[in-house]
Amino acid sequence: MKKSNTGSSLLEPLISICILSFGLLGLAHFQLNMFAQNADARMRFNATSLTEELLSQVRVDPANAGCYTDNPPAGSCSYQPALQSYSDWKAAAMTTMGSLAGSEKSKVSVASSLDTATNALTVQLKWSTKGSVDSRVHTVVTDVRS
Repeated sequence: MKKSNTGSSLLEPLISICILSFGLLGLAHFQLNMFAQNADARMRFNATSLTEELLSQVRVDPANAGCYTDNPPAGSCSYQPALQSYSDWKAAAMTTMGSLAGSEKSKVSVASSLDTATNALTVQLKWSTKGSVDSRVHTVVTDVRS
């Protein structure tokens, strides 16, 4: 009596292909997560670089720290080049963060404020990456006494 084994040799490769496919899908998902994490790290690095750039300008000119804000406190800014420097920095920061995030500029905000009572300058960059509903915020506070 002969035992029929027809079709059993096709079942083993089919199962192997299924296992391999799930493994490759897992690897692809891992790669996508790594890409997203890399993009997020790049955005945080650029946010840090941009805030440090502004803080360097303020450290050079602490007497006009109020000029490097969105709404200079009364009597804290009388130096037009500092106002222009902040305006240029803000435009560059908006462009840089917006292009790196792959988002519209409406998802990027840049703000700077000075608390004259404590001489604390606060710089805040906020953005959302493409396809993300969560916002990222980078805030730096420094003392700007002359």
